[in-house]
Amino acid sequence: MRGLRLWLMLSVVVGLVGCGGGSDCGEGTHDEDGSCVPDEDADTDADTDTDTDTDTDTDTDPNLVDDDGDGFSEDEGDCDDTNADVNPTAADTVGDEVDQNCDGVDGVDEDADGYASQASGGEDCDDTDAARTPEDSDEDGESTCDGDCDDTDSSLTSADFDADGASTCDGDCNDSDGTLNLLDADADGYTSCDGDCNDANGSLFPYDSNGDGTEDSCGWRSLGTGTSQSCALDSFGSIACWGGAFDSLTEDIPVGTFTALSVGGQHDCVLDASGLIQCWGSDNYGQTTSVPTGSFTAVSAGDRHVCALDTQSSVSCWGRDDDGQVSNVPSGTFSAVSAGYGHSCALDNSGSIHCWGSDSAGQVSSVPSGTYTTLSAGYFHNCALDSSGVISCWGQENWGQSNPPSGVFADIDSATNHSCALDTSGLIACWGNDGDGQVSDAPTGTFTTVSAGGNHGCAISPSSAISCWGDDTDGQSTPP
Repeated sequence: MRGLRLWLMLSVVVGLVGCGGGSDCGEGTHDEDGSCVPDEDADTDADTDTDTDTDTDTDTDPNLVDDDGDGFSEDEGDCDDTNADVNPTAADTVGDEVDQNCDGVDGVDEDADGYASQASGGEDCDDTDAARTPEDSDEDGESTCDGDCDDTDSSLTSADFDADGASTCDGDCNDSDGTLNLLDADADGYTSCDGDCNDANGSLFPYDSNGDGTEDSCGWRSLGTGTSQSCALDSFGSIACWGGAFDSLTEDIPVGTFTALSVGGQHDCVLDASGLIQCWGSDNYGQTTSVPTGSFTAVSAGDRHVCALDTQSSVSCWGRDDDGQVSNVPSGTFSAVSAGYGHSCALDNSGSIHCWGSDSAGQVSSVPSGTYTTLSAGYFHNCALDSSGVISCWGQENWGQSNPPSGVFADIDSATNHSCALDTSGLIACWGNDGDGQVSDAPTGTFTTVSAGGNHGCAISPSSAISCWGDDTDGQSTPP
């Protein structure tokens, strides 16, 4: 019995191994002894059914295909892939209306500005610079190819309409006026377009007249005429003098920077930026060596004495005093002072006139009443401008020097026996003694400053040119 069980167990093991190690005989059957008999009709081949589908995906993007065989597909820039003569490297000449090189233009447009190059038959003068085109955008008659520096601004062109050597593209500030240009002829660092009023004189250029940081004036700062000499301050504030019966008038000129100038009978004085006064020339009455210390705002040189206004608006005088022109200075505060021959006058802060010294011709006692803005003392007469620009004169009248013209004036200066004034349009009017043409030879034209001397006069034009007339015995009417 025990042997039978062992045999049965061995039979089961053998049956299991023979049928693949399991009770399942697959597609076969078990015989009577438990062995697995394969089915002869069954497919006993190993499963060798593998995916042998080797078909290639033919759904390719047509833009990647070079249809015309020119080496470029549409994706590579071929704008006509049906024509091998059209591709990004094809030659393209203007005129056939075909964009052969696919740059969007009939012809070659390397800078992509929309215009074909001249080399390919187009109009683009520089096909490497898209900013240069043949188009006249601002309709000023020229394109950037013609030289227009800014084709969005019709006021800027390359044309030199006034033939001064510069166009508005070059920086010409006024291309209709040949006197305004970029030429610095006198090498002073300023052109006429920069405001240089005299480009022939390196000492005359724009300057700051009041120290506010703005160049508000140009050329000669001031002008003065005396008995036999004339002087002016240039843009630097340097002194230039001409004429003079005494060498000391032109040889002893101080060096420095000055803001105001006054020319007297035989001496001259200047005021520097700190308010100090310097005088030179004849010193027979101490008019050049007795200069007071302190700070002053104005100075006036008379025949042989000098008066000045200090920073407190008080008057100080020195020099010849035989008629009290120095010692009889009035007290009070004043806005202007003028020294004559043997007398002096000043304007107080209310515009009233005060005079002192010699009264031989009523030049002191005949002072008019009213409100005045400008005052000038001559030898034996005086003149002043009232607040409406009307001239009043008083004192000696033997040459008509106290009989001024009518009209409205902006400046006035009295001399030995004549006076000159500028009207509001800049025209010169002179009256009085005309023995040397100091009245009748006054120049025409407009001026900014006028000064009457002994028997001559000088004036400065808007272009900063000095004109002088009258007596020229000592060269006083021959300016630099």
